[in-house]
Formats: sequence, structure tokens, C-alpha cells
Amino acid sequence: MTIPNLRAMHIGAQRHGVEMMLATFARPFKSKLVLAPEQLAFYDADVRAVWYRFMDFEQYCDCVDAYNGLLSEMCVEEGIVLIPVSAHLTGGTEMFRDMCHCTTAGRARKADVMAAFLKDRIAARVRSATP
Repeated sequence: MTIPNLRAMHIGAQRHGVEMMLATFARPFKSKLVLAPEQLAFYDADVRAVWYRFMDFEQYCDCVDAYNGLLSEMCVEEGIVLIPVSAHLTGGTEMFRDMCHCTTAGRARKADVMAAFLKDRIAARVRSATP
């Protein structure tokens, strides 16, 4: 989704009294210091298979980081809650089966991150709704 599309979704959600929350987009590490050479080669081949010759894995990571930055800025501007999944879901092939889809362990980690973030918000709403 593009940032303008997300802004439009937020307007629609507000009209219906729905609080919109978004999450940053997680991606594998791009560091040669963290990933084994075969993992870097795998992710680079995966990105090139999808994006052909237009970008490599490092460029893909830079694009995801730029998107997350724009998303964060928009959330501040619009007052949208942003769950920082990308800050807490990192790793290599143990967490990501390709450039963007999580393994079972990655999905479990993402669920843990989101649950931890939402737990206090949900508890506060329950307390405020309880007479």
C-alpha cells in the first residue's frame, strides 16, 4: 500500500469510529556481519527473481527502510498508532523464508511483538469500559 492509500483508509476508518493501527514492514538483516554468505546470496537471488535486474537485496532493504520511515512520519502526522514490528523482528532464514514472508518462527515472533504492544492498550480500554 502506498502512503496516500493508507491516509485514505484512515479517513474512512475515522468516519466509522474505528481506530486504525499500522505496523512497520519487517525484512531480513542485510548485514554481511550478521548473515552467512549463503543467506545473503539466497535473499539476493530471491529479490532478483521478483524484481529482475532493477534491484538487489541491499537496495530492497533500503526501500523497505525508506517506506517504514515514511509510514512512521505519516502515523505521527495523522495520529495513527504504529506498531514497530521491524524493530523487533529481525534475522535471516530462521525468521524469513524469502525477502518478506516469515517462517513459522518469524510469524510467532511477529505475533509476540504485536501482542506485547497491544496488551496494555486493550487492558486500558477494558478498564475504561468497566463501570
